[in-house]
Amino acid sequence: MSIGTNIRKIRELRNLTQSYVAEQLNMSLSGYSKIERDETDISIKRLQPVSYTHLRAHETPEHL
Repeated sequence: MSIGTNIRKIRELRNLTQSYVAEQLNMSLSGYSKIERDETDISIKRLQPVSYTHLRAHETPEHL
């Protein structure tokens, strides 16, 4: 399974939209979509914020 596929599956499990994640990462929707479709390589520098956004998306201040 590719990185993009894993990112998409995690986003879907968290019930997040591509638009929401792209906005949180300060990137365009089309750029984020290309990552999920493996049309562009994702660097470690970009992967860290993606994973952080997915993991922390539904936490409330009580969880922090």
